[in-house]
Amino acid sequence: MFKSEANRYINAGENEFYRYGKKAQEMVAACLEPRNGFYSIQADGGKYWTFGTSEGKFGEFAKWKETFFSVNRGGFLYAKEGTEKGEKFCEMLKDLLEDMKKAKKDQERACNHWDDEEEEDD
Repeated sequence: MFKSEANRYINAGENEFYRYGKKAQEMVAACLEPRNGFYSIQADGGKYWTFGTSEGKFGEFAKWKETFFSVNRGGFLYAKEGTEKGEKFCEMLKDLLEDMKKAKKDQERACNHWDDEEEEDD
């Protein structure tokens, strides 16, 4: 699940992750802790993830399921702690973490399957 095209743009609601190892998971998990009363995460997580954004009537936004999140000028999605949107933000990040863990487990299973086939050939 690596970026296939350089500088490609994805719209709001099209969220992707490209790396799912320990470091990527730790980076996402750190965003579950509010800072100054807000949760936030970079829309463009570089080689780790991308939350698609679009321009709307009130500025740039990102979407997850039926929830819209504002994106500030620094490129961060954010939501205020203690609000319904804050709860949805945490739910979005937890879903992302679960998807990363599943991808990692699938990769490990595939690698183990490959090792089992090599042993059978011997």
